Amino acid sequence: MKADTILPLRLDSDGPHALTFVAERAGRDVLCRVHGGQAHVGAVALAEWRDGKAHTRCLSARGHREEAIARHAAHTLCAATRRNVACVAGIHFDSISAADIASISADAYSLARRAAGLTAASE
Repeated sequence: MKADTILPLRLDSDGPHALTFVAERAGRDVLCRVHGGQAHVGAVALAEWRDGKAHTRCLSARGHREEAIARHAAHTLCAATRRNVACVAGIHFDSISAADIASISADAYSLARRAAGLTAASE
């Protein structure tokens, strides 16, 4: 499988709100992190490959809004690798606008899709 040879993997976004996406092996499974600004644990998602598709659950810390990012990253990597994936997301930048949040989210989703493309399972 591609994931066996490509991991560990680190991808970074550019710009004033740069993010880091890291994925590594945890036995047969995959662990990933999405961080930017003041890194922390805001949300954790677990995606399991079963019955031919990814099933994803998420847990968020009170007051944090990283759930969608953690869920998307775990689900996207699970679907690509057909392995269980745990993803931790923690992103904090001071004084950002709604447009900044949308841009940061788009960057996080893009990094997850790039990682999935690099680690996709062979048919």
